[in-house]
Amino acid sequence: MKIKNVKLEWYAFRYDSNIDKLKFINVLYGMEEEIAKKVRKGNKDTWKPVYDYETFKEWLKCELMYHYWSKAEHEVIITDLFNTNIEEKHDIWWQLEPNLDRIAEYINNTMDLKLK
Repeated sequence: MKIKNVKLEWYAFRYDSNIDKLKFINVLYGMEEEIAKKVRKGNKDTWKPVYDYETFKEWLKCELMYHYWSKAEHEVIITDLFNTNIEEKHDIWWQLEPNLDRIAEYINNTMDLKLK
C-alpha cells in the first residue's frame, strides 16, 4: 500500500512550556507510514497484522495510549473560571478516548484502507 499525499490530522490540547501557552497538536502526525505498514496484508514483521476494522481500532487504541496516556508532558489542569477549588488533571488520551471510533473511521476513510 503506497501512501501519497495523505496527511492525517486530529488535534488535541497540549501545554507548551516553551511558549507558556496552551496549543493544539496533531496527534496523528507522522503515523501514515506506520498505519500503512500495519494494515499491509501478509506483513511478517508486525506483532499482530490488521485484517479487519475491529482489530485496527484495538491497535490504534494501544498506539494512542502508548504515546499519550499518563505522561506528564501531555497533561493539563482544567478548572472552573469562577470556582478555583475545582481542578482536574487530564492528559491527551482523555481527549482522544471518547472519539476513538471517529478517529478510526476518519483514518479508514482518509487513507482508503477498506477495512470492514
